[in-house]
Amino acid sequence: MWVLYSARPLEAEELCHALGVQIGTTDLDPENVPTLRTVISACLGLVTVEGSSSTVRLVHFTLQEYLSSDETLSIVLNQLRRFA
Repeated sequence: MWVLYSARPLEAEELCHALGVQIGTTDLDPENVPTLRTVISACLGLVTVEGSSSTVRLVHFTLQEYLSSDETLSIVLNQLRRFA
């Protein structure tokens, strides 16, 4: 979701730090920050890291189109926005 809906491409470190913040807080807990390897593994091949810029992106633009058009994901995103 972070990669799909970010306002700009996220660097790998930024994504890991975003995942280290628990819902309902604004504080980064360094103990909750996953390693990049963990994040990439958990995404099951759907994201990749650009070597030259260290930005994280979806593996193909058709995946972004599909995820953007999925109604269920839109509902989940709207629910998550209440916590932001």
